[in-house]
Amino acid sequence: GQGTGPVILQRDGRYPELSNAWISSLIGLMASHIGSPSFPESRERRVWLFLDEFPQLERMEDFSTLLDLGRSKGICIVLAAQDTSQIRARYGRDRTNAWLSMVGTHIITRMSIGEGAEDVSRALGMAEVEVAVRSRSHSGGKVSDSTSMQVQTRPVMTPSEIASELGPRKKLIRVLLVGVGQDYYILNVPYCTPRCERLPHIPAEWTLTPPRAMEGSEGPEEPPPPPPAPRLTSSDITQILGTKRDLH
Repeated sequence: GQGTGPVILQRDGRYPELSNAWISSLIGLMASHIGSPSFPESRERRVWLFLDEFPQLERMEDFSTLLDLGRSKGICIVLAAQDTSQIRARYGRDRTNAWLSMVGTHIITRMSIGEGAEDVSRALGMAEVEVAVRSRSHSGGKVSDSTSMQVQTRPVMTPSEIASELGPRKKLIRVLLVGVGQDYYILNVPYCTPRCERLPHIPAEWTLTPPRAMEGSEGPEEPPPPPPAPRLTSSDITQILGTKRDLH
């Protein structure tokens, strides 16, 4: 049968605390459900979870469950962050290092020289390369040059190479792909302009209409009418008429 459509949990920068709270709560609820034995393993199920700007969300204690148990239950997680140091600041060094080793595929774009670039360089590991070494010797007044090949060990990519070789270009963006086979790949990905399907934000009507103008809403309560003026009784009239006769 057909699968369900995508569900977008949009974060609003005007209300960061509220957005982080309800999005983190939903993801935490999902993590606890996946960690339950009542949620069976599956080789055919595919539930993709794309978390852009992941470090901006509140710390979720149950999130490790998604990475630890989600793989066997068909849960695919894509985390996006500007720098690994942001994840480390939120979840700590040990947990961040564990997550980096658990994630199978890494796509690295431009990073500034710093702790994040050093993390990526260490994760890529070391490589043995053959380097041509030239030497010059002097014998009997003659100079002879020779070239020999030497094996040296160096990082696959140094932090400075990660900062300079990757990132946006004029018509494309250059990325490093790790995790597809034993080799590492530098790919040139062309820019694309996605088609606009809908507006990114449509506020509900009730959030724009003043409360007094809303249909079916009651206006402000009118103040109670003043009490009626006291009326003269028949005894009051008799007394007044008697007073007038006395005056004449």
